[in-house]
Amino acid sequence: MDLEKLFVYFLFGGIGVLLLGHLVMIVAGFRQSTGWGLAVLFLPPLGNLAFIVKHFKKAIPAVLIMILGVGLIGAAYYPALSQKPAVKAPVVRTVNGATELTVTGKSDFDYSTLSSADYPNLVTLQMANPGVTDQTLAHLKGLTTLKELDLNNTQITDDGLTVLKDLPVLEMVRLCNTKVTDAGLQAFLAAKPGLNRLVISRHNPFDATALDAWKKAKPGRRLMLDDMKPPAGSN
Repeated sequence: MDLEKLFVYFLFGGIGVLLLGHLVMIVAGFRQSTGWGLAVLFLPPLGNLAFIVKHFKKAIPAVLIMILGVGLIGAAYYPALSQKPAVKAPVVRTVNGATELTVTGKSDFDYSTLSSADYPNLVTLQMANPGVTDQTLAHLKGLTTLKELDLNNTQITDDGLTVLKDLPVLEMVRLCNTKVTDAGLQAFLAAKPGLNRLVISRHNPFDATALDAWKKAKPGRRLMLDDMKPPAGSN
């Protein structure tokens, strides 16, 4: 029997048992008095609760039946509530022999697998996750074919840029909402050969002078602004 059928059986079975418990409570109420019977019949659940408090022993059979009904309804929802979310695999695309990898939104991704053996001809890597740090970037050292890198919303600092400096064909980097400073931008990315596109947030902390120096360090460079705002609570 599949889970959907079990869900229906337990859910409606539980509802039926709850109604039976309510009916038993009504009968017990009328046996006590007409007023209590009408209260339980027309004012649930307040009438039920009041009757239970005042006449607990007479309400016990109905209460036990209702507990059983609640248990059946809980059993109907338990598989869905207890099931662990499926681990999402990274998105890998290959176009004309070039590999594009997206792990943004996949907090359980193992960055140690980022090697040329696992992802040959990797040209685009999107890893805009808050868990990405300078230590994470150390796994990129062997990606000699990497051209585009998305580091938005990560925890990288100037120290992490030392790895980017050594990626031979890197052309574009996204640095919205990171901890990279003007000093890091100038020290590691200004003189990097091939890096001709830099994407930053319109709300970036970089000084205009540092950005202008990056652009002028090599003819043809483009500085692109993104409307992305810093996450709530970030500095």
